[in-house]
Amino acid sequence: MAVSARVEGTVDPGYESLKDLFTENFQLGRETYAQLCVYVKEKKVVDLWGSMEHSTTYDADSLTNIFSSTKNLTSLAMAMLVDRGLLSYTDRISQHWPAFGHEGKNELTLADLMRHEAGLVTLDTEFDPEDFWPESIKQNKVGKVIEKQVQKWPAKGKREYHALTRGWIANEIFRRVHPSGITIGEFIQAEVATPLGTNGLVVGAKDHNLSHYFAVVNTEFDPESPLGAMINHPGDESGEIWNSEVIRRGETPSANGNCSARGLAKVGAVLANNGKFGNVTLLSSSGWKGLHSEATLGTMLGYEYYLTQGGVASWIGEDVRAGFYGWMGYGGSCFQWHPERKISFAYVPCLLIPSLSSRDEKNRARALQVELMKCVRNMDNA
Repeated sequence: MAVSARVEGTVDPGYESLKDLFTENFQLGRETYAQLCVYVKEKKVVDLWGSMEHSTTYDADSLTNIFSSTKNLTSLAMAMLVDRGLLSYTDRISQHWPAFGHEGKNELTLADLMRHEAGLVTLDTEFDPEDFWPESIKQNKVGKVIEKQVQKWPAKGKREYHALTRGWIANEIFRRVHPSGITIGEFIQAEVATPLGTNGLVVGAKDHNLSHYFAVVNTEFDPESPLGAMINHPGDESGEIWNSEVIRRGETPSANGNCSARGLAKVGAVLANNGKFGNVTLLSSSGWKGLHSEATLGTMLGYEYYLTQGGVASWIGEDVRAGFYGWMGYGGSCFQWHPERKISFAYVPCLLIPSLSSRDEKNRARALQVELMKCVRNMDNA
């Protein structure tokens, strides 16, 4: 039975079918709150948000946890330091963080970490949520645990999904390399969100970020699944603990970005246009190329993915996402860009449907991307 839904925003001529599909998901009960924002050739052509509950406070700038779509922001932050000559993807992590090299980790490179080939999927110590607050990170409360870890490898190859740990390790490298010692979350706010004029990119929420947040809701959490176990915190049964204020204040740059589709789409517009969007340049041409190059194939989460040295996935060949780079988040969020077509795509839902993998044709983001590419091709042929 169809349900009443309220969908607001704008779509340019030629993209109306995207609004139809977005609205249909609400009518079928497959959304509670959600946002969709798309840029094509630096022009915002889709800017939609909707609610099943006719909320008067949910809008295009509301924040929601995007889980692993946050990994793209970490990749961008690291790429910006590489672009400034402060480190290289081929650098051994221990060059910048000597104590990391303990327990046989001395040869691990930044590219290894970004490709999920670090052998550090899990750590042997439980943390308190406050350990991930920026002030605690700078006291090395997370770093000292990572330093004493021993690598553990999958049965075949080296690639294995570092759902949380990639962001924790990257943050420790980042703060040691950045001249001011700031964290990834602080950097994203100062040098990405502020220049782009958006409040929709938050890793490590502050007081002013806390109120305009809409909780993720998980109706089918499976704690026995590999990814479910990775994103779960002790004592939580659904992954919804990521809604809690104490965790939102912390920085897990692989999994707890509190973002809007508008904010993500602006970043995607930069990355779809060789590092520049309007009068904002985040990466030089060489820095952009470094982020997107040296992709290698490996199995992760049961599927094969090409991952670049900068840590973003690359879809090629006959895949419906062919030409896109980026990643997606547990339960449904998606943050990707298509440099050849100069497309930025950002989708942020509150209702998590983790059983629909990114390759399932019923996956909401995937279906929206398929429809988007139909619109783009139709516009080309018009």
